[in-house]
Amino acid sequence: MRPERTGPLGGIASGMFASWLEDAGPGGATAQVHRALEGKVGEPAPLFAAGWTPSDALLEALDPGAAGRLLDRCGDLASGRASVVVTGQQPGFLGGPLYTLYKIATTVALARARTRAGLPTAPVFWSGDDDTDVAEAASPVARVPGVAEPVRSGAHRLPGGSLPRGLMVGRLSCRLLHGDFLRRWRAAARGPGHPLEKILREAVEQDWPLARMTALAWCRLFADDGLIVLSGDDPRLHEAAAAWTGKLRKRTAELADMARQRGGELTADGGSAQLDERSLRHPWYESDGERRLPLSGEECPPARLRPGVLMRSLVQD
Repeated sequence: MRPERTGPLGGIASGMFASWLEDAGPGGATAQVHRALEGKVGEPAPLFAAGWTPSDALLEALDPGAAGRLLDRCGDLASGRASVVVTGQQPGFLGGPLYTLYKIATTVALARARTRAGLPTAPVFWSGDDDTDVAEAASPVARVPGVAEPVRSGAHRLPGGSLPRGLMVGRLSCRLLHGDFLRRWRAAARGPGHPLEKILREAVEQDWPLARMTALAWCRLFADDGLIVLSGDDPRLHEAAAAWTGKLRKRTAELADMARQRGGELTADGGSAQLDERSLRHPWYESDGERRLPLSGEECPPARLRPGVLMRSLVQD
């Protein structure tokens, strides 16, 4: 029998998560933050050691000073002079729910604190724009000052089947997603002069993909801290991770069984299994640059391989 827990989530949370919420012992929030602040710099990550830098299109859209700081961060990471604090989330309408912004801000603050403590650290955000849950990406709503009704993403008006099966959220049209919000915002005189308005106007008028708009918005917002935004659909990212994903693929069945067993325990305790059987059966996908496709076989070039929800944290973190 498993010992019963009496924390805020009873028995449905893992011991680690419950300890975090209760701020108890070495697994508590305070202890974990101190550990994160004191951790030493390790070996350069393969991605940065391979010379990865942001795309030219992103660098050209930033102020020269911000672009320079970003390249300096990448150089520090490539040489091993700095380490990273990383978080991630799939983007959505206006960037997604506010907790996406809070996660980025927390990562930036932690990286800043480590740097001030003598441990040079860069904040990294993994944008899960290879996710295919279009309905979730389009679901957030926004309030426009002076407009009574909340504004929704334009994607909710699409009839079923209008988007290609497996379309990655990063490929969603900014004109479709943000056009109505921008019109209402400008009509309410919340327009020119606001940094977000300029990005949205360019994104809508030129019909950028969502991945480009969100990466630019986040990089500009945290320009002083040199936030690095990685795209989950960047072939260079997955090419650099080939050795690690190769090991994970050999253990895929084992890891799926572990997740399935833990899901059963959570369900038995009255909680949620978190991952459904479909997610466990499809832990890997292949990217064609716009859509995420089921793997056609065991052999898949690392640059085209993408982790499903089961493997995402293992690859990302």
